Amino acid sequence: MKTWQRSLMAAFALLALFGGVAYAQAPGASPVEFPYTGNRTAVWIVAQLHILFAGFILGAPIFVVISEWLGYRKQDPRYDRLAKEVTKVTVILYSMTALTGGLFIFVLLATYPQFTTWLINHFYLLFAGYRRGL
Repeated sequence: MKTWQRSLMAAFALLALFGGVAYAQAPGASPVEFPYTGNRTAVWIVAQLHILFAGFILGAPIFVVISEWLGYRKQDPRYDRLAKEVTKVTVILYSMTALTGGLFIFVLLATYPQFTTWLINHFYLLFAGYRRGL
């Protein structure tokens, strides 16, 4: 990857990471009201979708390993095919997990801007992606 591509990706990552923080701290940011469902239900639906996809993403690799092991042990190619198909689905759902995670932050910022501002100010290291030892 070229240097200018890395710089562009870093700029977009910083904009995506801190763009929501700037919106949350804007004076007079009024919360959005979701029609039909309400704010609580909208946040719950997006959070639940994110957790469901994330749970699959966390559980799928061990399922693939066990399936491949069974295929090797029983000499049955169906287990290997199952592992490959689950891996294909995992790649797609990994993207969906990232998408719903971003949507979750967006919905949280839109519906509860004061709470999200408080949350980001108190846990800023988590939102900045801080990792111990780096």
